[in-house]
Amino acid sequence: SPATSNTVAMTVSPDVPVLLVTDPVPSCSIAIDITDAAITSGSSFILTLSYWTDAGATIPVSNPNAITISGTYYIVAENGCGSDTADVNVYYNTSAPSLVINNPDPVCNALVDITAAEVTAGSNGIVSISYWTDAGALNPLVNPDSINLSGTYYIQASNGCGTDIEAVNVTITTGLPLLTINNPAPVCAPLFVDLTDPAVTSGSTQIGTLSYWANSTLNIPLNNPDSVTISGIYYVLASNTCGTDTMPVAVYVFPSAPELVITLPATVCSPSLVDLTADTIISGSTGIYSISYWMDAGATVPLANPQAVSQSGIYYIQATNTCGTDIESVTVNISTAPPVLTIHNPGVVCSGGSINLTSSVITSGSSNVLELSYWMDNSALVPLTNPSNVTSDGTYFIMAWNGCGSDIQPVQVMVSTVIQITATIGNETCESGSDGRLVLVVTGGTAPYLYTWSNGETTATISSLASGAYTVTVTDESNCSETEPFTIDASTVPCNELFIPTIFTPDGNGENDVLYARGKRIVELDMMIFDRIGNKVFETKDKNIGWDGNYKDKPLNSAVFVYYVKAIFENGEVIEKKGDVTLIR
Repeated sequence: SPATSNTVAMTVSPDVPVLLVTDPVPSCSIAIDITDAAITSGSSFILTLSYWTDAGATIPVSNPNAITISGTYYIVAENGCGSDTADVNVYYNTSAPSLVINNPDPVCNALVDITAAEVTAGSNGIVSISYWTDAGALNPLVNPDSINLSGTYYIQASNGCGTDIEAVNVTITTGLPLLTINNPAPVCAPLFVDLTDPAVTSGSTQIGTLSYWANSTLNIPLNNPDSVTISGIYYVLASNTCGTDTMPVAVYVFPSAPELVITLPATVCSPSLVDLTADTIISGSTGIYSISYWMDAGATVPLANPQAVSQSGIYYIQATNTCGTDIESVTVNISTAPPVLTIHNPGVVCSGGSINLTSSVITSGSSNVLELSYWMDNSALVPLTNPSNVTSDGTYFIMAWNGCGSDIQPVQVMVSTVIQITATIGNETCESGSDGRLVLVVTGGTAPYLYTWSNGETTATISSLASGAYTVTVTDESNCSETEPFTIDASTVPCNELFIPTIFTPDGNGENDVLYARGKRIVELDMMIFDRIGNKVFETKDKNIGWDGNYKDKPLNSAVFVYYVKAIFENGEVIEKKGDVTLIR
């Protein structure tokens, strides 16, 4: 209306707004004001500002001057020509950051990026991150997204409340692992071996990770590599991103001191040598960790050349483990010439006895003999099973052997046959007649024989024996003997008797006037009387007729006469007697 007037202020924008945003300083427990002019300092052509939680500007920020929640917010600048939108990052924290490090996977000849989000996944409170080569954050890492050297690096997280710095390990392998194994020292139970000890793999390179296995095909894991209690060969596997390497490791856990079993080495002929280090010599031994060789049982003088011993003798092998030692002798035989065998045939042995062909007497005088064997044949094909107890006659063979050859010789064994003793026995012919007789027949053994009777006689035939027991021992030339008993049986038949007086006195007094031949069981008699010059002065064939001292019916003077009497008895025995008889007037 012409009667009134108003003044209107108008802002004419020359262009659309240009919004520049500077993020506010991270805060620790103090609300952040994003309406602060410093946030949009440097912007131009701004007429109004509004604050939003989303880029579409549909949800306004309820408290843009006192934000306590970290996040990205949005500022919209407007004028009459248009608008401009920019985001603003708010970092509101109530404590220092907590940094979690996930070491990047090892790589083979590749670069490692430790700025990757997965390296710090799980962290919280981080506003900014920086990368360093040292724990003091003094030397920045210039290429954290393309590291080409293995090592330990450091990541530092920061927010308005403080910082947290943590190590990150980077492994960049440039080649396959090279595993060096140092066998652990043996132990004596109940101690155990720790295969995870770094000393076991000291000297290895680029080993990456280690695993432990019970077999060479690596399909049975070793459950207790840090406490192995059983001796054996185990396997260590080194793995890195370029590949693997496997090596065996020897573990010795001994339950007790070693037990050494010695097998004597074969005899050799000089100039051949004996190797005492050969496995066959200690085959069957147990618990051995190390072996040493000595000249003496006290293990004070070492054997300088156990693999090439050139002299016969007794040496010593000592086995050792962590529980103790065992030392045993070993005999070395080195022959210098073939054996020469001398045989002395053994003497005859009595029946039932035996010959010991292994007696040193039989081969005394032999030389260079190392071993003797005994055979049934001279080709040494059939062994003699009982050379120390030979009971049969025959020719056997003894073989001497050493490393240079052998010599075989016969030996004669003679076993005497059994001495057989029989006798022809003549028993007493009449009661208490002492006319027994023994006539021996001896066979077997070796003549001549010696006879020893229990009554002291020493002949094959003994006579005039009373009834009773008699024993004879017959000894032959080989001093073998047999004893046999015999018995002379007594007779109940009265003995034949013949009696001639030595004096008679034909003086007519009626006593002892006639000389008779008296006896029992006489059936025939012939008695003759002779004087000193051989004249027959009397003869009778009748036992009842005697001599009255007369010759041709004339009495003879006192003198000594000779008689001859022959008597035949009822049993057919004939007894003849002759002697002197004295005639006394």
